[in-house]
Amino acid sequence: TVHSNQSTVLHTKSGFNIFIPQKPNQYLTADGRPYEGNVYYAIKRMPNLLDIAFRGMDLKVTNHANSPLFNTAFAFEIQLSDGVFPLKFDERSQVRIEFPNQDTIRNVYYYDVESKSFMDYNLFKMVNKPDNQFEALPTKSFDNHTYALDMRSFEDRFNDPENFFLLDEHTKSEKYIKNGRFFTHTFMPWKKEKESVKLKNIRTVKQGRKLVGIKKVNPKRKQKDAILFQLQDKSELFEECKILRKVLFKYADTMTSKEFSANFMRNKLYHDFRIQKLQNKFELTLKTEDAYHSIGVDQILYKLNGKPYSTKASQKIMTKFWNMQMKRGESFDDFLQIKEADYAVFYKKRQADWEKKDQFQHMHIAHSGIFSVMQIGEQSNHNVNFHITYTDNNGLPIDVKKLIVIDKKNGSVRSINKGNVSLDVETLSLLLCVDYKGNLYYLEGDALRGNKLTPDGIYYIRLNSIQQPRSMEEFHKAIKFDRMK
Repeated sequence: TVHSNQSTVLHTKSGFNIFIPQKPNQYLTADGRPYEGNVYYAIKRMPNLLDIAFRGMDLKVTNHANSPLFNTAFAFEIQLSDGVFPLKFDERSQVRIEFPNQDTIRNVYYYDVESKSFMDYNLFKMVNKPDNQFEALPTKSFDNHTYALDMRSFEDRFNDPENFFLLDEHTKSEKYIKNGRFFTHTFMPWKKEKESVKLKNIRTVKQGRKLVGIKKVNPKRKQKDAILFQLQDKSELFEECKILRKVLFKYADTMTSKEFSANFMRNKLYHDFRIQKLQNKFELTLKTEDAYHSIGVDQILYKLNGKPYSTKASQKIMTKFWNMQMKRGESFDDFLQIKEADYAVFYKKRQADWEKKDQFQHMHIAHSGIFSVMQIGEQSNHNVNFHITYTDNNGLPIDVKKLIVIDKKNGSVRSINKGNVSLDVETLSLLLCVDYKGNLYYLEGDALRGNKLTPDGIYYIRLNSIQQPRSMEEFHKAIKFDRMK
């Protein structure tokens, strides 16, 4: 996140440096009005060719219709928003992007949505700006920086509906290390520290798991028509829950016991919670991945046998609980500062190594969208023509709409004709197929090579169907692309 009126340098985990100058009216709303305020940069690298294919894109370049062999080193996407609605750059302003380049210098291409093809970005830009527009930017001394770490505080994370427990944004699983009394530290991926931490001091947190639960209790000393329940730490991460181990809460609102179970217990994967004092009751707020659930409870706490604590004892217990939760939050926030400082040292050294090896390439952009760092590949001498009919797992013909060929060796993604095809079978990694109903199918290169194809032959190729993936991760998991040649 940057402010529209500040110059900033963003450093990302994947090696991008983004130099953002301070210019008036640099950002616009979708309808062209100047925007001032916080600007959210979403920068996503597409680490392999399957990401590009999943988007339905070819590495096809305008004005190179007869040469589909554009090969990519990597592709990345940059989008801007105000947190809810998209923003765009004023085309008179530009942002400089440095990115690591492990190969020879390549040209940058911009994906044009209308033509569904890539364009040489230097030709696409309406205005070329001189490099001296960046003289007002901070130097690369790292005095002014924002790292690609989730630096939101303990409380800010709870108040963000999309944040899962204490995980960094987009992280599905994370290991927490005990620091003193609290599991608030995490492993830093850039450091080799796992060997020095004992297993008993590590807790693994995964998205989709229940970390906190509530359990209804029927004590010996029953309270007429009362719903008593206990708060449970399912993960051993909430140190403050130990203070409540011998405490029952009494539901203070009007639901029946059956309604209470249906609304607050059944299929609820709670992963965080807070308790706050209102005028005449406590409010327990439990958080799931998609909602907050508030339960009103009596300010008088109860013992496990159903006997009430005194008002003074109840207040003492809750004060101790809040103090412990506050200390856990302070421990977590302190670790954020440690992590940022450590990452700054690591990143400075890594960038110095890249610059020493001359492995940085830069570009200026005045548009958000998808970019690919590409060069023209060499024409294969091993292309063979076939006539292929495609069938599904049951041998039934597929009404093919689009065929995509992925060649990992040369870094290419391209569409091919569905009847007579020309393929370099030796370097083919994956054949993807989409039918007119949107169903997905695939065939690995090794499976195609196993058919012992001969030029101009007629073949029936059986493709594997894929259940419609909901995410890029599911797509990767279904195809196991990383294991292919």
